[in-house]
Amino acid sequence: MLPGLGLGKKRIDVHAIFIPELNVNIHAEAARLKEIMNENDCVNIFISEGAGVEDIVKEKEARGEELPRDAFGHVKLDAVKPGEWFGKQFAAMIGAEKVLVQKSGYFSRSPPANTEDQRLIKSCTTLAVECALRRQAGVIGHDEYQGNVLRAVEFPRIKGGKPFDLKQPWFVDMLAQIGQKTEYDGNVRVPQGDVENVAVRMNMTSGNVQSASLFVQSARSGSKQT
Repeated sequence: MLPGLGLGKKRIDVHAIFIPELNVNIHAEAARLKEIMNENDCVNIFISEGAGVEDIVKEKEARGEELPRDAFGHVKLDAVKPGEWFGKQFAAMIGAEKVLVQKSGYFSRSPPANTEDQRLIKSCTTLAVECALRRQAGVIGHDEYQGNVLRAVEFPRIKGGKPFDLKQPWFVDMLAQIGQKTEYDGNVRVPQGDVENVAVRMNMTSGNVQSASLFVQSARSGSKQT
């Protein structure tokens, strides 16, 4: 860290986390993030797949846009572009002049693995090789239905659609550390600003953003960014 050159912990930290299970008051969050923008000249937002999709779809369809749907009638996420939508909304509301949307892998791989990361990687890979040698199929992970034992979880048991538990202690602590609330008092309103003229740069490894979480960075032009 070298704060004198603009490389401080607060600038590279995550300032907001949006996931499908968490209700977000976009105006209250914009007011909070605007204070962070004024202090650090940038705001970093982590957006999980599916977050805010219902509101985005309603807004787009209200403007007459036709969104493609799959065989089950679900709107295709790559057509919704939640990262771009969130980036434009918050940029206009907090006064950002530059917006970058990238897959979360870029952000998560930026720091080196710590001791706990290395221990987890080693234990998973060692067990994976052992299972492969004895021709045992599955996905290596801590099985919460069997005492969190690290094992090869059977393929038929792995499926999507399981909601995240917002009461997980580590998640509650994380929100408290970054100052994000799960419930908001009062009716905060922030001027929307000129959303249409907000330029968003997409930094993706592929054109399909349907299966990726996103990391949105908004900043003021001329701010010290390393």
